[in-house]
Amino acid sequence: MLLAPRSLLLLSLAGPALCAGGDFDFKKLYGGKLDHVEGALGQSWTAHLDDVWELTGFEFRIEGKLEIELGPSTVVIGKNESDKLGKSAVWAAVIPHDPETGEPIVSSSAGHRNTVSSIFLRFHPEEISRLFPKKTILGPGDPLQLIWGKRIYDSKINAGWQAENMPVVPWKHAMVLDVATVQGKRRYYSIDTKKKSVQYVNAFEGRVAPAVPQDAVEAHEAVGAFDKVWAAFDKDYAMFAIKPGVDWAALREMYRPVAATATTAFEAAGVIGLLVSHLEDLHVYVKLDGRWVSGFNRMRMLNANFQWLKGQLEDAQEVPKKVTWGRADDDIGYIAVWNLQAEGLVEVFDAALESLADTRGMIVDLRFNGGGNENLGKSMAGRFLLEEATYSYSQYRSGDQHSDLGEKIPRTVEPRGPWTYEAPITVLIGQKTMSSAESFALMLAQAPGATTFGDRTAGSSANPKLVDAGLGITVLLSQWIDLNDKGEPIDAVGIMPARPVEASSYDDFREADPVFEAARRHASKNKAKKPGKRD
Repeated sequence: MLLAPRSLLLLSLAGPALCAGGDFDFKKLYGGKLDHVEGALGQSWTAHLDDVWELTGFEFRIEGKLEIELGPSTVVIGKNESDKLGKSAVWAAVIPHDPETGEPIVSSSAGHRNTVSSIFLRFHPEEISRLFPKKTILGPGDPLQLIWGKRIYDSKINAGWQAENMPVVPWKHAMVLDVATVQGKRRYYSIDTKKKSVQYVNAFEGRVAPAVPQDAVEAHEAVGAFDKVWAAFDKDYAMFAIKPGVDWAALREMYRPVAATATTAFEAAGVIGLLVSHLEDLHVYVKLDGRWVSGFNRMRMLNANFQWLKGQLEDAQEVPKKVTWGRADDDIGYIAVWNLQAEGLVEVFDAALESLADTRGMIVDLRFNGGGNENLGKSMAGRFLLEEATYSYSQYRSGDQHSDLGEKIPRTVEPRGPWTYEAPITVLIGQKTMSSAESFALMLAQAPGATTFGDRTAGSSANPKLVDAGLGITVLLSQWIDLNDKGEPIDAVGIMPARPVEASSYDDFREADPVFEAARRHASKNKAKKPGKRD
């Protein structure tokens, strides 16, 4: 569903800088110095109300190969912000106001004549003013189109120039026009603007975005759902105290008028998603009828090469989605725990540990683990402990003010099992280690002789509760501030390893696993004189 502009609302939401004049130069706004780097990580990005723009139209032509001409449209810009490199556009979504009347795609190379319903663009930041000349930019656009722009991103980012579903900056003259059509076909064009070449990639033709629910809602229903979520966070969200840059009252004034313009439950959910995305909390997300609605994300690199690693193990065994284990060499065991939610996980872990009882050092790999049930982590970590230990603290809201917090409540883990593995353990962590898996890492770090290796963890824990906003909309709300064993918040910063293994790009893991290699050397050097299971 595409909506016509709401001029009065646009003017009320636009700040003074946006309303002051009509000379909107995207080169100044989005043409930062971010550049293509081979093997680079994906770029984190934001897109807020001031990144939605009204266009007189949109044109793209490579004569005789590809021609697109749209009438009045909205463009949503996703930007990376850097103190050193400035604001750099990393994607754009163009949405025509009335696609039925638009000119068709004309492509002599692929023979297409389809009418455009949206275009997802990938390009180098230097191309921004070529794509969107100043003369075509009227000013701030319809706020609701931000929801649709983010949905277009979510459905198309995995098609190319991405890492971990985050955008990678293309080469300077490389460009992608990923076109959705009224006829239901997806048209993906890879372009070299210097050579003026157009390559059509037919692999994506049938991979179209699923339809969204079109359940109609009244303005008061959408606002009611918005108010319920806003009030629930205002009352119970603990991490306001460590996020001083979030002005929750101001965000209510910014987004409540947008909620009042929503005409479907999807748009109402989308506005709530825009609101809570300012918390930059990976555990806070919105669902509509059980389906995820676009929200906050950030780049988190997987610092591992599992296929290579598995080839280094002797007697490798695996229970899929639970545990992989084997021997890094005769004296060093290896156990990867993939999650903290699989049924029977602890029993499989215990069996793996039993088979490695004669080893004199153990590598426990949590780099693939996104969390789940913290109690499962306690059960497994208890196999390495000789005594009860405090591994973490929790803090909850204790009053109406955002700064009202209760005491720091210790969380402890106890020894468990018929025997304790007493040889040194090396724990592998990284930015994909998240939530209860971060707690699991802290538990294991309490074991005698434990050393953590790798990269910092995700820095996201929640003890979440579900807020039912009505209209089929649910939101997860983080109830606590999670603190490490020193009483320091882990949100966004994560848990730092005792032995960092630097990785600047995926090239570092293309043919090996430097984290595993470093851990294996450490474990071999520090192995015990006696086996892990002792009489």
